[in-house]
Amino acid sequence: ENEQKAEAVKVVTALARFFRISLSKGKSIITVRDELEHVRNYLMIQHMRFKNKFSYYIDASEDCMDLASLKLMLQPLVENSIKYGISPRSQGGKIHIRSWLEGKRLWISVADTGLGMEEGRLKEIREALKAGDDRSAGVGLGNIYRRLHVMYKDGGMFLYSRKGCGTVVQMAFTGENLHGGEKLNGGKNLNGGKNLNGGENLNGGENLNGEENHYGEENPNGKDEV
Repeated sequence: ENEQKAEAVKVVTALARFFRISLSKGKSIITVRDELEHVRNYLMIQHMRFKNKFSYYIDASEDCMDLASLKLMLQPLVENSIKYGISPRSQGGKIHIRSWLEGKRLWISVADTGLGMEEGRLKEIREALKAGDDRSAGVGLGNIYRRLHVMYKDGGMFLYSRKGCGTVVQMAFTGENLHGGEKLNGGKNLNGGKNLNGGENLNGGENLNGEENHYGEENPNGKDEV
């Protein structure tokens, strides 16, 4: 009984924090710290809901924490990981969220060891994102893709998946410190327009364990490519 009460308190606390950051006084831009806290509370709630069916890890370098991030960018990706990737698997899985800087470019990654998808479906999603087709790409993913390109001139999304292995979604853009100090690359670009085809690599070819490894040492499927 005491254990159930403790879990109930955890859920209520996580929900309160989740909605507090969701509202954020109407702001569309928050710090990476708050965005990670938001998704951490969502993960905590889902972890209890699914009876510990999955594990999750959040790794972020300290120099990222005060940089600007689009609000509600990670939660839809994690929801997709749980709903389509991990929940259908009897053995569960892992979700790994990372944030790091490469020069002045901020990278945020969501990887899972879920079902993954066939190459044909992956290609369909990439093409749908560029065409603005939310029905094929998914509303959550499409919304994040558009906001990245509207808010950041150099915004990019990278999508990798392999059937039976898992999926990785990575986002990259130039960061800005919301708490003052040095503005990176002249600050946040709000006038870049909706460039859905420029800059981002959505056609594969990048080896996540090779020279341009934007996922890190832990590969979600233990293979050379995702």
